[in-house]
Amino acid sequence: MEKEKELCMTPVDLAAGGEELQLLKALVPYLALGLQKPFVLLIKCMEIRNLTAFFSRPAELTAQNARANPSLFEILPEISPYLPSQQREQFSQILPLLEMMQLFSSMNQEGEASAPADLFSSLLSPEQQAIFSMFSQSEAEKGGPTPDGQKLDP
Repeated sequence: MEKEKELCMTPVDLAAGGEELQLLKALVPYLALGLQKPFVLLIKCMEIRNLTAFFSRPAELTAQNARANPSLFEILPEISPYLPSQQREQFSQILPLLEMMQLFSSMNQEGEASAPADLFSSLLSPEQQAIFSMFSQSEAEKGGPTPDGQKLDP
């Protein structure tokens, strides 16, 4: 059975030489022993030349400007293909939990400024919101608990 190797190249590898130089690297074991070292050094020199040219381009042309401050949740899925298979599997199980934690965190940050009643009210239809608001105001006027659950002092 023929063993297929998945070629997963980082953006830096693609800039260094891409699949063309990968092909040359694959030929190294089939060269005479005396030619392997100079051939590999030649390939590495070509990669360095390509990277130098790549990073010498004007900043306006680079993708890094478009993504100046990526979040951890943007970075992690992009690096996962380069993880060993066991870590990739673990990562794929952990990522949804991390996303859920981020969602709860953002909900909590947004909810800190608003009361629980506001959260409840946001789930209601406009008619239900009007009724809820009317009852909440009447409770507050009576000195009862406010929509956020606090009791007003008379």
